[in-house]
Amino acid sequence: MHELRENDLRFSGNTYLLNGHFTFSSVADFAWTFKHFEMGEIIGEETGGLAISFGDIIVQNLPNSDLQLNVLHKLFFAIFMH
Repeated sequence: MHELRENDLRFSGNTYLLNGHFTFSSVADFAWTFKHFEMGEIIGEETGGLAISFGDIIVQNLPNSDLQLNVLHKLFFAIFMH
């Protein structure tokens, strides 16, 4: 792993993540990553997401009915190795 080079513009203060039980999918994955890599303090409730989640949504409207179609096309696994 490389050391970060000196940068006067880099933020060096405390970092907080506000979280709630309506946090799902990719945002829940981000919360797990934030905690695992000790990026700061998490404030709020446990996420509503699971260790397996979907992200990246394709949104289309169907041509005849104009109903909205959402397709989740990526599957993420929150697996952390020590």
